[in-house]
Amino acid sequence: MSTARFPFLFTPIKIKGVTIRNRIVSTGHATLLGSGGMPSERLIRYHAERAKGGAGFIVVEIAGVHHTASSDLKAWDEKTIPAYRALTDAVHEHGAKIALQLGHMGRQGAPQKRLTWAPSPMPYVFFDTIGMTPKEMEPEDIQELVDAWGQAASIAKAAGFDGVEIHSCYGGYLLSAFLSPYSNKRSDEYGGALENRVRIERAWATTMLWGCS
Repeated sequence: MSTARFPFLFTPIKIKGVTIRNRIVSTGHATLLGSGGMPSERLIRYHAERAKGGAGFIVVEIAGVHHTASSDLKAWDEKTIPAYRALTDAVHEHGAKIALQLGHMGRQGAPQKRLTWAPSPMPYVFFDTIGMTPKEMEPEDIQELVDAWGQAASIAKAAGFDGVEIHSCYGGYLLSAFLSPYSNKRSDEYGGALENRVRIERAWATTMLWGCS
């Protein structure tokens, strides 16, 4: 690859005090290589090979921040720290930095998790036919989830991750569902005007900073 065309590709970059050796990023993507909510040996080798191949920054797929989050990996249980530490150590050994995606799939959770959380009791379009109506979150549920984001960030830090990435894509994932008036029909302080729909994001951002401090 020509360095003339991409003069910065192989140069270091610093993000929030973390120096990454180049601009090559392995972005987060589902591998289905978790085991019991934790990284398996296969997942560890999978990412270690990317670090060995020269990637500067690796993002591990979504890990659920709460027990209601439906995902292959979890970030709400401190028992996962040793397995995550094995993953971060393996990546660091080859000179790369690594982050963990933190998120909640909300109403887009797996069909077997019929009682999941969402801003409003509105089924995800692909699950309408099986009657998967999520539970509208009570204010205490929202606060519990906000606290869970901070705990998940703390767990990621204890496991040796260099950072976290917030997964808030797709119309059905929890945070994006709060942001959109299509899926957020609430009439309380978390619904209606944009400043209300982003309230949960502001709350967990503060909690995340606490968790990573």
